[in-house]
Amino acid sequence: MDDASYSAMVKPNPEMVNRRTALGWAAGLILGAISATLAVIVGGAVVSPRLGRRRDTWLDAAALDAVTTARPLEVALRVEREDGYRVTTERRVVYLVSDGYDVRALSAVCTHLGCRVAWHDAEKQFKCPCHGGCFSQAGAVVAGPPPRPLDALPARIDAGRIWVQV
Repeated sequence: MDDASYSAMVKPNPEMVNRRTALGWAAGLILGAISATLAVIVGGAVVSPRLGRRRDTWLDAAALDAVTTARPLEVALRVEREDGYRVTTERRVVYLVSDGYDVRALSAVCTHLGCRVAWHDAEKQFKCPCHGGCFSQAGAVVAGPPPRPLDALPARIDAGRIWVQV
């Protein structure tokens, strides 16, 4: 066999795809399909709660004339939540606070560890029994470990009634 015929046999045609290249493309396609599937699954799990229907529930909390500037009004609201096929009712306490011009609704849950705060007339403060957190009548942190003020809930006045969104 001469050198010319041997080199023609050994040199592959550059236009032909060899097995190694085809296998590389197949592996790349399979990895791409797996990556795309995982991206859809993980992305759907992260995004779907935000895209789901959220029901904004406005509850009748109290009459407007029941709230004074002297002290916050404690109101227990009954909130119904769907838990799968069951509807559960939970009790949620809020405080209605008036500054003379506007009425705000404050959550009764301490922002430190989630304990329930209570209003103390003597000190004119909300106090948390768990770790000594204190909040002003407006909900601002006065003392203790809470990292932020009491959570304010959306409130509106309609026909002499205060409605709170939960």
